[in-house]
Amino acid sequence: MVMRVTALRGSVPQQWVTDFQTALEGYGVAALTQKAQLAEIYAELQGTKASKGKPTTVDAVTLGDAWLQRTIAEGLIQPIPAAREYRWWAQLYPRWQQLVRRDAQGRLDPRGEVYAAPYRWGATLVAYRWDKLGRGGVRDWRDLLQPALRGRVGFIDSPRDVIGAALKTLGLGYNSSAADLRRCGLTEEDLRLRVQRFVKQASGAVCGRVRVFSSSNHVRALAAGEVDAVVGWSDDLLPLVQRTNNLEVAAPLSGTSLFADCWCIPAAAAGGWVHCSSRHA
Repeated sequence: MVMRVTALRGSVPQQWVTDFQTALEGYGVAALTQKAQLAEIYAELQGTKASKGKPTTVDAVTLGDAWLQRTIAEGLIQPIPAAREYRWWAQLYPRWQQLVRRDAQGRLDPRGEVYAAPYRWGATLVAYRWDKLGRGGVRDWRDLLQPALRGRVGFIDSPRDVIGAALKTLGLGYNSSAADLRRCGLTEEDLRLRVQRFVKQASGAVCGRVRVFSSSNHVRALAAGEVDAVVGWSDDLLPLVQRTNNLEVAAPLSGTSLFADCWCIPAAAAGGWVHCSSRHA
């Protein structure tokens, strides 16, 4: 037996693979494939669906929680059979249990099926040059709008985080809705204008406050001194800060977003109950 797993590069410690191989000794082996971006894993799931029901050779994949609604709604992943009967589920913090219980359209549902098993978490943070901005130079989202950072801020390629940062500077929650805006006497136009203060581009040329807007280049730009602050995910920023003596990292005081990387079962996984059910229908 071979258990084939596709994971996000860097998200699975080698010791896990070694321990799993030891546990499987005599029964099978684990084959790990790593991808640089979650979008690549999503594209492969879409490709499997396009193959008209043929079982995939992958038994489990990594997906971020932000991808769950889309992949469930598109029928790309299946519920984890009898997930609530396993010890790992009982040991999972209730907040993470809520995150992975979904209805058939991928929406959060406290009575829904369990579609994923979270195995690591992180947060959106800000890393910055303390030698340019001073110790504690960035403590909250509003600090990114200071004149000293005009044209010197990099952002992860995540609309959720750009809008979330704008909402926080307006005094709202990271995941606030249009109704929340109205209750605070604000409009969607107010939010749009605040987002523009973070991201201001013209004809493809980067200008204004944000210099970099990329899922990979923002970290390289900070390391190279092309920007003085970046907004990104903890698993990208913390290693850079740990090995660079002129950088600090901040979790914004007014709050930020959490994310989880999860194990999911492709809908067409060989032996998966969705695939088997469709085969014997």
